[in-house]
Amino acid sequence: MLRSLVGSEMCIRDRSSPSEKHRASLDAAKLKIRTEIELDEWSRRGYAKSLRLEAFMDQGKRLDSWPRVDSSKVSVEEFHERHILPQTPAVVTGLTDGWDAATEWVPDRLEERFRGVAFRVGSDDDGDAVEVTMDAYWWYVDHGGARDDDNPVYLFDREFEEKDRGKSLMSDYAVPEYFKDDLFGMIGDKERPPWRWVVMGPARSGSGVHTDPLCTTAWNALLHGHKFWVLFPPETPKEPLKPELEDVHHVGGAAAWFSHVYPQTQAPEWKHPAPIVILQSPGETMYVPAGWWHAVLNLDTTIAVTHNLAEPVNFDKIWMVCARKRTDMVPEWMGTLRAHRPELAERAEELGGLAAVLQMAIDHRKKKCRSGLRLEDWTRRGYASRLDLEAIANAPERLGGCTRFWLPGDGRAACSWMAEGRGQPMVLEGGVDEWPAKHWSLQNLKQRFGSCKVRVGSDDNDSSVRMPLCDFAAYCSSAAAEADDNPLQVYDGAFEDHKKLKALLRDYEVPECFREDLFSVISDDERPPSRWIVLGPKRAGSSVTTDPLGTCSWHTLLQGRRRWYLAPPGTQAHLLSPSHKLTDPDYVGGAAQWFDAVWPNSQLPAWPCKNAIEMVQHPGQTVFVPAGWYQVVINLDFCIGITQNARRDDMVDEWMAGMEEEFPEIHKVAILKQRKKQERIEKREHRRSLAERGPQA
Repeated sequence: MLRSLVGSEMCIRDRSSPSEKHRASLDAAKLKIRTEIELDEWSRRGYAKSLRLEAFMDQGKRLDSWPRVDSSKVSVEEFHERHILPQTPAVVTGLTDGWDAATEWVPDRLEERFRGVAFRVGSDDDGDAVEVTMDAYWWYVDHGGARDDDNPVYLFDREFEEKDRGKSLMSDYAVPEYFKDDLFGMIGDKERPPWRWVVMGPARSGSGVHTDPLCTTAWNALLHGHKFWVLFPPETPKEPLKPELEDVHHVGGAAAWFSHVYPQTQAPEWKHPAPIVILQSPGETMYVPAGWWHAVLNLDTTIAVTHNLAEPVNFDKIWMVCARKRTDMVPEWMGTLRAHRPELAERAEELGGLAAVLQMAIDHRKKKCRSGLRLEDWTRRGYASRLDLEAIANAPERLGGCTRFWLPGDGRAACSWMAEGRGQPMVLEGGVDEWPAKHWSLQNLKQRFGSCKVRVGSDDNDSSVRMPLCDFAAYCSSAAAEADDNPLQVYDGAFEDHKKLKALLRDYEVPECFREDLFSVISDDERPPSRWIVLGPKRAGSSVTTDPLGTCSWHTLLQGRRRWYLAPPGTQAHLLSPSHKLTDPDYVGGAAQWFDAVWPNSQLPAWPCKNAIEMVQHPGQTVFVPAGWYQVVINLDFCIGITQNARRDDMVDEWMAGMEEEFPEIHKVAILKQRKKQERIEKREHRRSLAERGPQA
């Protein structure tokens, strides 16, 4: 039974016996939401017992002295003057009067109305929605782990309007007049950032301290239950509010924050702004201005609707933060501002306009990719003027033992050559004529996937740095890409996991001679990154590297030209990466620096690496690089390509050793699956042997 505090009465709801189907659904959702912990760890901190919600209820009644705004007596103009212009929080009464949601949004009715309809309760590691049905969720609240979980599952659905039955919730409430001036409302619902949610949660659910994104303001109308709010003004430093405490980061959510951090804000030694404490009751609407820190603890089962909006009073801040984080949206937004709010469009131009937005986006990514470099250091070597790419392109090729095959005619010969495991580079000519990818260009990729964020590098924590493809396209045609010593390039190994970008997989196929791959025994979810889309301006590329985990690789070029330098295993590394040439205080890295500092020496007769292979790759050609070979590649033009790594049987021991060291969990799976594969091969060979011997006399 669930007890819900409404007014001064205790309402008790009885429910049917627990459903194994609902239990399985919630368990599966939990495992997706928190992949780092097991199911039995959801309650190991014991917040269900240690966090006394009755004490917060009492404290809220005692400390909440914030004045209420009666919407029937305060006009839109007055509210604007009192709260929106000075950006002061408010608790408004009467806004939900007349809403169907005020009477219909109670657990029993919602469960019956939306039985079988899935709602979002979290995100998985890829950011995709994790959903459970409404009836399964209310079973969890009343009979499942919600009573014991440290950080209960919280229904926080931003896509309810897209569900056939869920969108009927939109007719149950109306945006209050106080909050209708929303600059993001000029943008289509699909293009604007997430902005409206239905929110349902059991006692102890809620949110840890945070500020709303993109300098937006929020309003939160509570229809059922009680919420305990704590607010801090924007000038409050982040560090004391979000300290490095294991529980706060590991468990997350409201319970951990209110258990460990909130008590500090009530202590005499707290030297920062005192928090505003508000006990929100049904029918009250919270107004939280942009930049205000806030944390929310549900004291019982709560149901609410909340919206974020971009208020004109904060336009400068919103424009600048969108310039860094939502550049895909800014051009359309600028167009609507010119049509409907020309004074704000003029202000945007004063702030630098679209050109400044793009430059800020590029600079932001550069700083994340190369935190040790100042922005001016990206061009200080002057490779744009001193590195003669045409001279590099026209230098003699050295093909040595590199074999060429022409597809489709030489398809079988290429497969046989690969099967022999000769350990030499190979070039395939053709074979892409039927691929839709043959027609890829930066322009049509931008048209198809302009808003999709693609990887352009890694930060100091080895996390991907991403930017919208439309921004990358603009960068490639800008003066910045023309001048940068080591330009940004797209090298995205996670495109197959993206909802939209995975469509690129249908545009090409793995050449037959490269289809033998030990990674195929591992599911796509478990295998390390092994296939990439590659886009980059001239001078982009890669400095000296070898493929990881003992893999080989193939590289198909669809647009532009590349210069390759390949050196066999055993080549002395100091020849290819001399520290005195490639490491200094203004180290740039990348292909351009290598071709400027090292490549000229490789063209001299005295160069000791005689077995190196050099070639210029043209569109339609595929370069195969065997395991262990050193490779350097530089773009001579803007290039688009596909790269894939594979692990063949000829170096399985080296591959397994590398996997065990770098990906131990995947290694275990690979061992088991490889054994099963070997068992199938042995059984097949045994049956073939018996068949060849025929019946025994």
